[in-house]
Amino acid sequence: MIAPVRNSLSGLLFGAAAALGSLALGGAWLQVTSFSTGRSNDTSHQVLSDAAIRNEIALVIAQATAPTLGQNPALVQQVVAAGAATGEGSDLLAGVIAEAHAHLIGESTKPVFITAEQMVPLVGNQLAATVAPAAIAVPTVGAMSTTRQILNWLVPISGAAATLLLLAGLATRPNRAEQLSALSMLLLGTALMLVIFGFIVPALILPLFSDDPWAAFLPSIARDTLGRLMLAAAFISLGGVACYAAAAATRRRDRWSQPIRTRYIEQRRWS
Repeated sequence: MIAPVRNSLSGLLFGAAAALGSLALGGAWLQVTSFSTGRSNDTSHQVLSDAAIRNEIALVIAQATAPTLGQNPALVQQVVAAGAATGEGSDLLAGVIAEAHAHLIGESTKPVFITAEQMVPLVGNQLAATVAPAAIAVPTVGAMSTTRQILNWLVPISGAAATLLLLAGLATRPNRAEQLSALSMLLLGTALMLVIFGFIVPALILPLFSDDPWAAFLPSIARDTLGRLMLAAAFISLGGVACYAAAAATRRRDRWSQPIRTRYIEQRRWS
């Protein structure tokens, strides 16, 4: 009677640990990819591939420089938008993208400016060097800011709770099949959470809370990391399926290795 109770307790503890562990790992992925402004420099090209964001920046530069250049603002905007889409343009605007990212997710309240030094190469005219820095109106999306703050405590607390539950489960001295089942649940849950937190939340859910062009920022980052995300989720899922199969095989082997009388009693009990 003690063994079944112990097994059910370890299964419960391992299940809770797997759920919280996968939640922590999925949230950590979202933190690192979508809410880490240090990565903005690496993803500026992907962000500027979004026409809406690129045109917002180009419009600000055109309005700031066109009077000094004596040119049509619409033409200047086209030139700047085309330049921002290039590798050189995205590198030039990487700092602006990083500041816009911080403002968008509520990490910073400082206004986002683009300097004359950054405008000159984009407009292709040295006269723009005399233009004052221009402010870019980047909103703070409440849903994104709230998500960032939740992740700041959800990830460490879930990770710590999962670790404690795992240790508690191990203290019940589970058999090998239960350990493999727990690992299977953790891996499959992690793969699911990676897809949810890595793509569905930043690319499909959070943009619904704002119709501003800058709301396309996080979806751009999510698309940039989608290939790596799906590859990681696929490998983790395969590991989870393998552990599940190994756990089932271990249970069958343990059942048939029992004494004949024990097997007979179990068969009579279920018949």
